Amino acid sequence: MRFPLFVDAVARRSGLTPDLAATVARAVLQTVVERMTGPGSDPTGYLPAELGAG
Repeated sequence: MRFPLFVDAVARRSGLTPDLAATVARAVLQTVVERMTGPGSDPTGYLPAELGAG
């Protein structure tokens, strides 16, 4: 799923504005990446370029 579509889904489901939904989504996804550890657990290749992973 492309990041703008993901943000739209977050905004619709949460009732947040698209800008706030994007901020929240970035924070959550970046926190998940920071917390993942162990072999083969590098998810950065799956993150959208908008999160600095591209």
